[in-house]
Amino acid sequence: MGTLHNTHRSPSVPIRGSLAALFAVLATVAISLGVDALDITPAFRAVPVPPVAFLSALGAGGATIVYWPLDRFLGDGIEQTTTALAVVALVASHVVVAAVSVRTVVNWRAE
Repeated sequence: MGTLHNTHRSPSVPIRGSLAALFAVLATVAISLGVDALDITPAFRAVPVPPVAFLSALGAGGATIVYWPLDRFLGDGIEQTTTALAVVALVASHVVVAAVSVRTVVNWRAE
């Protein structure tokens, strides 16, 4: 019996990046619509659909542009060191940057 070879290839980075942008837009628009439907933030209009969709697509596109050369030159070496805790730490750092930025840039006013 011969050896079976896996001939299945992953889609290219641009295709995966495009799909990531699409999924990110769909997910964040769903959150935005959910916030509106549940009337969670009636006086806070910082989450309308068009900017949420645009910025989500922009973020996913930027992530793809950063990842593409890393994948090309480092290959699987990128993913071998990633752990769930490392991803949680990265997400937490993004939340901290967002919170500090909003507090400092938007809410800090001279009395």
